[in-house]
Amino acid sequence: MSHVQDALVLNPSRRRVWTRLAFASVPAVVATVGIWVRLAPMAGLITGALFAVMISLMLWHAHRSSIVLTPYEIVEKGLGFQRRRPRVHIARLVRAVVVVPRAGSNETLYVLDAKNDVIIRLYGANYTTQDMDLLVDALAVPCEGPDRPVTYGELAQTHPHVLSWTERHPVLLALAILGVLVLLVAVAALLVVLLDALGYL
Repeated sequence: MSHVQDALVLNPSRRRVWTRLAFASVPAVVATVGIWVRLAPMAGLITGALFAVMISLMLWHAHRSSIVLTPYEIVEKGLGFQRRRPRVHIARLVRAVVVVPRAGSNETLYVLDAKNDVIIRLYGANYTTQDMDLLVDALAVPCEGPDRPVTYGELAQTHPHVLSWTERHPVLLALAILGVLVLLVAVAALLVVLLDALGYL
């Protein structure tokens, strides 16, 4: 968090980002080693390189991300995008601690306009409670939400308009991530077969 020319600037917590990347790296390393041993060293190298690119993009995105609140607008910056909305469009906030089975809990702050459309989401996986407190105080608009930890399903019953597709379908998201990992392994295996057929292995 910092203040630049009357602007409140919130950056993702480095500790939380590195913790998340560490957890994401464990299955990548296990998969890479497994492919190295079971298929071929070249397949392991290719798989490791693909995982390294994914993790590097996550780290770069976190480095480039920020929320900037000025007297006139709120800006969300990320890797390759920047969204700006007039500050006067901010009507209210929804704050909730969401429990995800087998993944712990995360606090989330939803910034809404008068039509209940979400302008910006601050996820506890990236931002601290103190960051959210600062933004709530600076915006000075009504803030509501459940007074206890809830699941996404429970939050959908009281505030369905704040949830994104991924929040409404966490199982499908997990399956999609698993599918990407399987696809990466399949691509690595296919490359090994092609290289072997061409005589490079």
